[in-house]
Amino acid sequence: MNEKTDVLFMSAPIQFKDVENFVPVGDEISIPPIGIMYIASYLNSKGYKCKILEIGLRKMSLKETIDNIRAINPRVVGISILTPSLITAVQLAKEIKKSLPNIIVSCGGIHVCVDPTFIQRYPYFDFGVKGEGELIMEEILQKLDNGEKISGLYDGGYVKDLESLPFPDYNLIDFKVYGNPNDKVGKRHATVSIMTSRGCPFKCSFCCKPESRKYIRFRSAKNIADEIEKNYQISNGDYQFLDDAMTLNKKNVIDLCKEIIRRKLKLSWMAMIRADNLDLELALLMKKSGCREIFIGVESGDPRIRNEVIKKKVSDETIFEAIKIARIVGIRSNIFLMLGFPTEGVEEIEKTINYCFISKVDIMGIHLTIPFPGSELYEQAIKDGIIPSNLIDLYISGELGKNFSAWPKYVPKGMTLEYLENARARALRRYYLSFAFISRLMFYYIRFPNRIKYDKTNFQNALAILCSGKSVVQLS
Repeated sequence: MNEKTDVLFMSAPIQFKDVENFVPVGDEISIPPIGIMYIASYLNSKGYKCKILEIGLRKMSLKETIDNIRAINPRVVGISILTPSLITAVQLAKEIKKSLPNIIVSCGGIHVCVDPTFIQRYPYFDFGVKGEGELIMEEILQKLDNGEKISGLYDGGYVKDLESLPFPDYNLIDFKVYGNPNDKVGKRHATVSIMTSRGCPFKCSFCCKPESRKYIRFRSAKNIADEIEKNYQISNGDYQFLDDAMTLNKKNVIDLCKEIIRRKLKLSWMAMIRADNLDLELALLMKKSGCREIFIGVESGDPRIRNEVIKKKVSDETIFEAIKIARIVGIRSNIFLMLGFPTEGVEEIEKTINYCFISKVDIMGIHLTIPFPGSELYEQAIKDGIIPSNLIDLYISGELGKNFSAWPKYVPKGMTLEYLENARARALRRYYLSFAFISRLMFYYIRFPNRIKYDKTNFQNALAILCSGKSVVQLS
């Protein structure tokens, strides 16, 4: 007889397979669900039995999902919810309560953290968890073991000592199936995801930051390197660090790079950073330890929008210097840009469109700004009359549309959504068809010919980007 499963964790998919015009979404197929992997790994280390059901990766229909849950028959189903996946999360919970009424249905994830009345409005969930889930889920399972009734919203707070947690167990998922959705299964290449820290001290207006993320905690270089070595066989040496700003603690990153070099680990890795947390000394060590790519959140090409409206607090000069340093040492630089913020006008939009030329960055991504629940921008959008106060419930009901593409973008006063979409498409075409980009790319390949293989996905998406002005896998 199979051992009883205590918790079956799953991320609510953006869409079930049986919806009309189903399209697999990039992150569900390319990035392992490290959040629920952490919780499941921790509970397993405490003697519980937890599994993960990869709905999005396996492109399951709602019926197939229920059939899988029925076959596993867990005590508890734990559904991780992002705002884009609210429709499917509610559908799934409702169907579980209907078809499998003896199973306890729970929810967690970013949306539950920023929408505390969610489970009251949608009572298909027996309980919810806000904050970090490892410790509170252990407490909840102990209560269930003692026959206690579990209901309502539980606050997991934050884990003070990250090194008290076991590493995420990649045996819980089918890692070899992850990768870019344009690649055939079996030929996909995914990077192993690692978090060297939790939390973010910054207050960008568009970010939906749960309360627990205010508390910044770091792992030691040794602990991180141990995790890298543990997953070395499945990673092929390829890693991505998922921290909001990996270089926030310079000494920690220096120690990590030295530890990677000391252990003679042949890595290729990438990370998100802030431009004001990079200097030449650090960049040289990052490159020597295997860093191939950095991602910098710039958001707007206009300093007033970036620093006063978005509250990024980073100057043009600092951004340009970080990009220059990356080029000197041979690390590819990426910037993220966004269109559509309060008080933004045509002049500011044009500065953002031209920013990739001014900054001389290697790669840029540009998106329309989405007001997510839990962000300052979301409240501002309600105040400005751009979105209704009951937007979340309208979305869940399907009144806005069948998927997240119907969620409103932030359209500044005096502008139209069509104008923003055209501006974005114009930015992508101008940059990626420019002599500056092509010559920079060719020089990069001459200098680092082994890096061509890492751009396979970019080449596959190039036609869609140039024709439609957006990636085939993005939500916005």
